[in-house]
Amino acid sequence: MKAHRVDGLESTMALADAARRIVAVRTAELYAFIPEALGESAVSAMHDMRIAAKRLRYLLELVGFCFGAVGEEAQARARALQDVLGEVHDCDVMLERIAASREREPDGFDALAARFRVRRADQCARFATLWNAIEASGLRDRLLATTLSSPQQAPAGR
Repeated sequence: MKAHRVDGLESTMALADAARRIVAVRTAELYAFIPEALGESAVSAMHDMRIAAKRLRYLLELVGFCFGAVGEEAQARARALQDVLGEVHDCDVMLERIAASREREPDGFDALAARFRVRRADQCARFATLWNAIEASGLRDRLLATTLSSPQQAPAGR
């Protein structure tokens, strides 16, 4: 998944203004994968959403202080999304490898595949619960409201 271009950035912009523009675009990228990524068979959508969460998380690690507490919360939620979607992806990779090995040597891989399918289902349920909590908290609206408001002062020492 290629990151979307952020229009309107200027080298003379204040950090908070540039951060607001970039965070708005990266947040939209993340949300673009819902509702497809919530389907347990949405391997590509979940993987791409993990990449979008990673981009947003790393961005917020750099400029999250421009958004105060909501920036810290968004960074933590992006990290949690990246972690759980990474677990799902790991299961997907292992299931592909097991399927390929099963073709060469059919015996013995059924139990291993079943174990990874159960782990993947557990992680998908964890993802759905996390996503529902993010939605219920109104984080997106709060973050975007911050990105559309006037620049905040950075905390002392930053």
